[in-house]
Amino acid sequence: MPLAEFRYASGHKVHAGDKGRVYPPKGYVGGGGVIYVLRAAIHGPDANLWGALKVASDDLNVTLQVNSFDTGTHSPNSRHYAGLAADINKMGDKRSTWQQVTMNNRFAVEFVDLFLAAGWRIGEGDPTRAGILLGPPHSRWNPTGIDHTTHLHLSIARFRPGEMPPGFEGERLDTHC
Repeated sequence: MPLAEFRYASGHKVHAGDKGRVYPPKGYVGGGGVIYVLRAAIHGPDANLWGALKVASDDLNVTLQVNSFDTGTHSPNSRHYAGLAADINKMGDKRSTWQQVTMNNRFAVEFVDLFLAAGWRIGEGDPTRAGILLGPPHSRWNPTGIDHTTHLHLSIARFRPGEMPPGFEGERLDTHC
């Protein structure tokens, strides 16, 4: 499935409690990307967020480490708590040579470019929009005041356009996303 098809929440959770090398499964022989999870998700990421990570890692043949799905400290109403966001802190061509995710990591730059081409937008705030953030506050890929110097924040939209429930108060991104 194309990466753009994963921009919206599916409502299904996957990989709760899984950590270490989660994709591809152990014993898999072949090419493509590899995904490690540092801290096991409590409830699990949304299946479409997970699908987007798999497609991107395979397309770029990159190894990455997700530091947080629904764990850690984030803003109130953060997409993390709904399993709709991931913080990626390491990325490279293989685990032995991966590096911190920064704006100087060429793999991270290719990752951002791939998601922007697939319809993700820089920033968040609109619950009908998939977002991506990387870099220091108020920089090229981070319009917020929240520091993303050492990790990439990737999220999928909570709702499809036109499907946001009445009274939804939005997302506050003032301290952590």
